Amino acid sequence: MKKDLLSAAIAILTVTTIANANATCTSTPDCKSMGYIYTVEECSGSYIACPFDTSKVFCFDPCLYTLKADNCPASQGKKPGAQSCIRNGTVYYANCENLCDTFETYINGTCVPTVCCDNTSTSEYIDSGYSLCRNVYNYPDCTYLFASCRNAGGTVKYSHCTSPGMARFNCEK
Repeated sequence: MKKDLLSAAIAILTVTTIANANATCTSTPDCKSMGYIYTVEECSGSYIACPFDTSKVFCFDPCLYTLKADNCPASQGKKPGAQSCIRNGTVYYANCENLCDTFETYINGTCVPTVCCDNTSTSEYIDSGYSLCRNVYNYPDCTYLFASCRNAGGTVKYSHCTSPGMARFNCEK
């Protein structure tokens, strides 16, 4: 009888232990919740695959840019920006930049100054400024640049500068 009681106690203890062990189990975390949110193709360097789904990886340096060089056409006065990454052997860029400097605009394949010499006034004050603009600063005449802009299908955004005889403009398409 003692043996039966002991066996019954061991059986109850075993069932209780198994029930408690089952109660403490948790589900396996998914890859996304652990930071494995990329595919191998999105990585530009080293990565670690998720142990539960090897199609999901954690990238140490993900390549998230989407612009290719042909998205920044030189024919429109653009070039790829400085920030880039490589994904699957293709270079992607963060943005496009202007081919021309700050005080230039892109007309007919050339960067031209956005400051030009304006002699549309008959004032002696303006005329002397125009001469200074052309002969000392060597800026082009506004008439030529405005015509080039319009011939290229652009619209001249024009404003007089504070210096007499000088103007600033931009050719917008």
